[in-house]
Amino acid sequence: MVERDRAQRLLNVLLDALGDLRRYASGDAGILEDGLARRLAGWAGLRNVVAHSYPVIDFDRIHKALREDIGDLDSFSREVEKMIASVHTE
Repeated sequence: MVERDRAQRLLNVLLDALGDLRRYASGDAGILEDGLARRLAGWAGLRNVVAHSYPVIDFDRIHKALREDIGDLDSFSREVEKMIASVHTE
């Protein structure tokens, strides 16, 4: 159970950071393309499940979502990298 608790905490930290960066980079900032911003918004629901320790967390479902949607996280990572590089060069 300790490993599961650690995995849940790590996932919570990751999803919090993802949500913070997504909010900064979408909307009026226009840094993320709309489709990617919408898909990433779906991760907010997962964050709420993990953060609030709902009675039943389906880790198999979370694992499947991470496996299937990892491309969105890769795309997001590249967009954040570009955003940081543009700020750094200004």
